[in-house]
Amino acid sequence: MTAFILSREMDLPIAIACQSRMVGLGWNAKIMIDPKQWETLPANVVHSNYGNAERRMTGNDCAMAILDGLIANTADDELIMRMDCDVWLSDEASEWFQSDDNGRAMKIDHHKVQVWGGCWSARRSQIIQARIAAELLHKCRCAESYLNLMALHNSGGLKTRDEIVAQWQIGQDRGLAATLPIAKNNNRIAEGLALFDTANY
Repeated sequence: MTAFILSREMDLPIAIACQSRMVGLGWNAKIMIDPKQWETLPANVVHSNYGNAERRMTGNDCAMAILDGLIANTADDELIMRMDCDVWLSDEASEWFQSDDNGRAMKIDHHKVQVWGGCWSARRSQIIQARIAAELLHKCRCAESYLNLMALHNSGGLKTRDEIVAQWQIGQDRGLAATLPIAKNNNRIAEGLALFDTANY
């Protein structure tokens, strides 16, 4: 089972910390980047051309390129996870994502409680079908995470949990899973590293 951690250049320290956490949970964890968006390419990462001119993770082409990257860098029918670099999983959450059934995702409270595309898992066979389904989605500038959740939903289904992903700040409980507050980071690197700091577990 392989976890792919998407990272921008500025977030690399957080991605490395996330990678260490996922390896500790038993995953083969790889950092995935779009080399067009980096001035200095790091070693030991995988590439996928998912960036766009606005440097945002939006649009159908971005979504499909991420699926292409997941498929190209795996084999057989292994379990695959796609995750943002600022996602911390508990042991329980990691085990829940390790499922033999259809895709899995959690929920977050952002304006409303909704299925969250910052971290999801599926078998490679379903991701291949999701890539086909993604071609049929309405063309839009939606977040790639939403588009890929829709593609997974349309290609075998998506199971969710009722627990809400914590939008974590220093001093708070991480709960089942945690991520940095959406669009509210004052010191993203420091907060991201604190999220994975073993002294705070």
